[in-house]
Amino acid sequence: GVENNDMKYGMYITCMVMFDLRREDTKMFLDCWWKENILRSTQDQVSFPYCAWKLNLPIRALPDAEDPTKGVIENANFRKLDHGM
Repeated sequence: GVENNDMKYGMYITCMVMFDLRREDTKMFLDCWWKENILRSTQDQVSFPYCAWKLNLPIRALPDAEDPTKGVIENANFRKLDHGM
């Protein structure tokens, strides 16, 4: 979509996402996300925030870091592994 997106939804790491598939808004979001990936862009990091904005849905993300200056690697709740490990 090309609509004017004034809200700043940002970019998300979408290699792990969780949804409540019992919710109707989840089904609408997943339909939108699939359609955007098929028709417009194969970059799910572009279509993910677009569909959330389009459907006016909040995104709840894991914190990047306890200290925002250290990045995702320094979080007490999870750790990032290199590919192949």
